Amino acid sequence: MKSVIPFRAPRLTRSVVASAALSVLLLCSGAAAANAACVYAGQDWMDAFQEKDVACSNQGPNSASCDAREAEQAAAMQAMNSSCPPLDDYCTVVRDQYEEAAATRSFECRQAGTALDPQCQALRQAEFQQFKRFVRECMVF
Repeated sequence: MKSVIPFRAPRLTRSVVASAALSVLLLCSGAAAANAACVYAGQDWMDAFQEKDVACSNQGPNSASCDAREAEQAAAMQAMNSSCPPLDDYCTVVRDQYEEAAATRSFECRQAGTALDPQCQALRQAEFQQFKRFVRECMVF
């Protein structure tokens, strides 16, 4: 392999260039590690959404299981916010719209007392559409 640093270059120059190259490699590997943490946090949040959807649909919106899964998804969102780069303005709005849809579904389904209520089912679909929009438009890894 041919060296990109000429052998005849002064020793200090070779050292500075090699040091700079090493710094770039370390920065890139740090970015990769940060990106990996973001990917895992995003996957955890998506998994938590699925688990919440199943628990709240099967066990009912007022069940302890639904409560626990909603709390887990909220914690996963916080972890994703901590692990990932800040969202741009557009994606902040999209995330907020998802969270509003999720809160509305949770409140209204609890009021109805059953996931079988037609209004609850419509709100569940609306939440799912907002979830898909956020994943599709803003979770680019």
